[in-house]
Amino acid sequence: HCVDQHYHSIENQKKLSSQNLLTRIENQMKNQYLNQSGQQQDNLSVNNWTLTDRSLFRLFYFVFHGDLCLVKQIFHDNRTCKDMYQQFIVDAKYFSERISLNNSFQFSIRQPYRRKMLEGATRSFLFHIKKNMNPNNHNKKSTLKPVYQPCLHDGPCISSNKNCSCMKNGTYCEKYCNCSIDCPHRFPGCACKGACLLNNCLCCAEGRECDPDLCHKCGASLFLNPNEEFHSTVKL
Repeated sequence: HCVDQHYHSIENQKKLSSQNLLTRIENQMKNQYLNQSGQQQDNLSVNNWTLTDRSLFRLFYFVFHGDLCLVKQIFHDNRTCKDMYQQFIVDAKYFSERISLNNSFQFSIRQPYRRKMLEGATRSFLFHIKKNMNPNNHNKKSTLKPVYQPCLHDGPCISSNKNCSCMKNGTYCEKYCNCSIDCPHRFPGCACKGACLLNNCLCCAEGRECDPDLCHKCGASLFLNPNEEFHSTVKL
């Protein structure tokens, strides 16, 4: 009975902590990063935040355990700790959701990816690509593909969303994008059973190596575990 009470007490503390964590963080940052008058200056054009900047900020905020002055050092410009705080307020909803989910600052750089192919994921992906991709750009195999830039935007990854860098550049969403893990525009990996054949493998058709995080049936994920027996039929 005492053990149960102790367990419920810990759970209640975690829940209360996750609810109040963002408020406590904001209060701490206000004291540390704002001037004595407590007035926030508008974030003028001096510090324009690109999508890449925002992605780096969101990532390194957790890497440096919320120390905004450390985060500032990754930006080689004149941004200040206060600029970091102001960007934190802009992304407050993003941080609040992830801190609450993890109950702490523990946040993995590469979030756990699905270990099994979602039901019909490949079929949904192919249907989405056929419907949304520009065939004139997609079929030009002789031309270089645009540089991949992880997308970071509100709303779904569709052709009408002008803020999606993947749709704009004609590239697939990847595991490094900030869209939903179930995004239909996200490359799902292959579903080959055994060795990947050139004519049937989605990865081969796109000129890609199999990704251990995505391709689970072909054996690519075996390379993540050195204790697994290597099979000569597995091809990357």
